[in-house]
Amino acid sequence: PRRLRYVAHHVAHAASACVAAPEESSAVLVLDGRGEAASHLGGRWRDGTLEVLSGQRLPHSLGLLYEDVTAHLGFRRSSDEYKVMALASYGDPERFGAVFRDRVRTTEDGGFRVGRIDLGSLLPPRPAGAAWDDLHADLAAALQVRLEEVVLDLARWLHARTGERAITLAGGVALNCVANGRLAAEGPFEQVWVQPAAGDSGTALGSALALAARRGERCARFTTPALGRGWDDDEIEEARGHVRRWTDLERQALDHLFDERPVHLVCRSSCV
Repeated sequence: PRRLRYVAHHVAHAASACVAAPEESSAVLVLDGRGEAASHLGGRWRDGTLEVLSGQRLPHSLGLLYEDVTAHLGFRRSSDEYKVMALASYGDPERFGAVFRDRVRTTEDGGFRVGRIDLGSLLPPRPAGAAWDDLHADLAAALQVRLEEVVLDLARWLHARTGERAITLAGGVALNCVANGRLAAEGPFEQVWVQPAAGDSGTALGSALALAARRGERCARFTTPALGRGWDDDEIEEARGHVRRWTDLERQALDHLFDERPVHLVCRSSCV
């Protein structure tokens, strides 16, 4: 028991970004669905210390709102949000934009409020696998654009409070690369660094980094997400020698993907 240390969910997210990032100091923005009783953390990393400047308690959550719309559009909740982000590019955000601007607002303390949106009054839920049309794309676009606007507002608040030149991001919402791109293009920060494992998988790394920082240990900077093993040219040629032709390799790869053996193939150096 003496070896167990508790790290709050959003602190773990934050540490996975700000401690690992190449910048010595940064503003920190964490956004997700939920973690304990919150959905957001805004802070500042400097001199080995994370200062929490803002946070948002549930039920207000940008991540949960995105999940709700994802499910309403017939996709898998907490899994297919990237499809909604892509679908948004086909839509007109103004059709439903006023609803989202009215119900999703930032606050002066660096947080936000998410009011209830009756999605069924905007359009019926789409059955999984059914065809989508302009209305579905328009709903996705309204959600996506409002998310981008709120992220920009939160980032501007953090910049005004911290004066930092860099911002680091984590949390599931930080996987929204379109919002990240808009933050980089229109936001007040010179540098935007997103933890590659921004979702909950990254909290394992973040917990370790948070505790290491508390102990005064100097942590190595995160230089690349390619942390697995690699293959040199000789190993690749050897793997190719196990099959006669590339068409055989393609056929075998497809067969193995469908019988759920890709991990075993990689471990045996049989898949390149």
